[in-house]
Amino acid sequence: MLPPTPETNADARAVAMLHNQAVAEFRAGRLPAARTHLVRATRLVGSAAVDVRVLKSLWQCCLHQEDWTTALAAGIAASRRDPLDFALADRLLKALHACPASLLTPGPPALPAQPRPSLAVVIVSRDDARFAVAAREFGAALGAWPHEIIRAKGAASMYEGYAHGLQRTRADVVVFAHDDVGIAIPDFAVRLHASIADADLVGVAGTTRVSGPSLACSGHPWLHGAITHPAPVDGGFEFALWSFAGPRADSAQGLDGVFLCVRRALAHAVGFDPARFDGFHFYDLDFSYRAWRDGLRVRIAADLGLIHASRGRVDARYHAAAAAFAAKFPDLDAPAATAAHWYTVPVPTRAAVAQMHAKLAAAWALDVDRVAD
Repeated sequence: MLPPTPETNADARAVAMLHNQAVAEFRAGRLPAARTHLVRATRLVGSAAVDVRVLKSLWQCCLHQEDWTTALAAGIAASRRDPLDFALADRLLKALHACPASLLTPGPPALPAQPRPSLAVVIVSRDDARFAVAAREFGAALGAWPHEIIRAKGAASMYEGYAHGLQRTRADVVVFAHDDVGIAIPDFAVRLHASIADADLVGVAGTTRVSGPSLACSGHPWLHGAITHPAPVDGGFEFALWSFAGPRADSAQGLDGVFLCVRRALAHAVGFDPARFDGFHFYDLDFSYRAWRDGLRVRIAADLGLIHASRGRVDARYHAAAAAFAAKFPDLDAPAATAAHWYTVPVPTRAAVAQMHAKLAAAWALDVDRVAD
């Protein structure tokens, strides 16, 4: 219950009273009446100002009634307001997974600005078969967007592969990608174009605060993005989300290197550091962190629908690269956060991954101030 106090203003006291009435109705099993009180409380001051506990109560009340749209709208609004409520975010993703797709109206399309910039995709790959699959994935996903696909075949490091691809293209925008990437969504090209239209560097997962030698060092609430991996057992996939801040999070400081989309001229300006990062670790954090420090507009786009076949490897070379990053940026010496984890749900097929992204896009577009009527 919310305790109204003499110090609070009239609206806050009214919100507290409505919330307390809703709790009483909920405990008595009168869920429609509880929902009415919570909607009134939310609308009284708006979802951005209402006590977040009201939004959490509205989420739970509507979930019990299988009012999916109001529940998800309230839950996502609450999770954005209180990103450290990990249990809420976990239940939200599971509810989104359970929600029938037919009940969620797709969000507005991400309309691209015209004309589209020229595009190159640089895939760092030593494996012919993997490169062929990745090239087909990007070719199909980009469709009518004119592009070239460049293979960096014999690169000793990711940075060397970047440099190889960058020198071979004059495209306005360059994508640097791993060779084990798949793309699950049908409107990838539209969403990528919308993401880079007013940004300089875009990734699918990352942090808005770099504090040490890994993306996860910052922990929540600074971690954002979405990516899917093959399930560790039993086949299928694991749909993973770092937060409900989406579909995009701006002012990012560090990005995961599975997929980086950057304006070519700015990639040249930021430059690479292949002598220090001479393998396949920490090139991404080094590049994106320096891009942010140079004033680039760095964005996390959680709506690009990537599937990454591998989860990375923490080995001796990883630890050596982490030490090199720490030595390069000694001011980043904050202790690693203890709260850094993905929220995940299992999905059986690529089509199910695409459906999860469609539901997530629709849920992000919900407005609890309008949906709750």
